[in-house]
Amino acid sequence: MIKPFNSDTVSIIANFAKLRHIEQNLLLSQTEDDTDEGGDLNLEKERDEALSRLYHFIRQEKPYFLENIDLRDLFRVFVVEPQQSFERIRLQSGAFLISVFHERFERDEILNRNAEIPVYDYYTRKVPAGSKQDIIEELRLLNITRESLFPGLDEAANAVTQRYSEE
Repeated sequence: MIKPFNSDTVSIIANFAKLRHIEQNLLLSQTEDDTDEGGDLNLEKERDEALSRLYHFIRQEKPYFLENIDLRDLFRVFVVEPQQSFERIRLQSGAFLISVFHERFERDEILNRNAEIPVYDYYTRKVPAGSKQDIIEELRLLNITRESLFPGLDEAANAVTQRYSEE
């Protein structure tokens, strides 16, 4: 579930966002498990056209891309390792999440299509204002500080100034 920034899977998901909403819906309603025996030929044609447009967008950045998309990837969340070309990104030692996330997504539907892959959820957590300093100190022990998040001379100078002013 961890992909480099230039992986084909990341390109598929990033370019999926360029499709029109109706095309996204068509592709999300089709998986390898779906069969259209005696189904609507017009719907199948529209799906093929949507898939062709997706391939077109992907090939704009990757001309060598083969027509081999696992549509189940559209129901997954991936961790993307960023390109390490910028000092700030390199020093933050971070990663990004990428997924299609669509209003059609329901937890049960995703588990139905990808039972072996965890479904990520989100929640809101309220942190009491009185806990702020304790949390900042715990993050500092993990080397998560303003100077590690925003590396550069200015932030390093501010950190040194703040440490000496506290003493």
